[in-house]
Amino acid sequence: AIAPLPGSTPARELLVRRALVYLDKLAAEAEDNAPLRIELAGAYLKIGDVQGLPYQANLGDTAGAAASYRKALAIAEGAEAEEPDDPVVLTLVADAHDRVGFVEQRALRWADAHRHHEGARAIREHALREHLRAATAEIPPDDDHPTRAVRARSRVHLVGGVFDADDRAVREPLPGGCGGEDQRRKQRCDEEV
Repeated sequence: AIAPLPGSTPARELLVRRALVYLDKLAAEAEDNAPLRIELAGAYLKIGDVQGLPYQANLGDTAGAAASYRKALAIAEGAEAEEPDDPVVLTLVADAHDRVGFVEQRALRWADAHRHHEGARAIREHALREHLRAATAEIPPDDDHPTRAVRARSRVHLVGGVFDADDRAVREPLPGGCGGEDQRRKQRCDEEV
């Protein structure tokens, strides 16, 4: 809220310093509290964004951002070890990998950036597969069951195409992908489903 105000940089720096002290103290006490650790990881990501998320308005503290992102990643990966299929945790881990990747990319450490972005991609694909399986797992396989049509239509739209619950490509992507600002393209996507 104070970012667009002229001369607010010193105030933002002070807020970040105080928030980091608070988060570090809280992190030391949060070992046995999984929901708190998830909140902490998200808070470290937000602080890192203010410190130095590349290509966004920030304080220019790339090293501080990298440290905050790595703290978020470590906390989120600890939560993932306990809840490997929790979509909130998986999203948090993927976001942390992407943020570390952005900082590495900005520092021209391409191999490290690629490793983190690939990690984020793999986690998001895993989360998508788990979501599809969970969405169709409770539907009985009985051919006469009224939910059979729901199972047959259980598809997820991605930029790369449409996939069913068994990860099979149902349809190739439309040129330019689905959605976006172009209403005709969005309408075509909706009509094909």
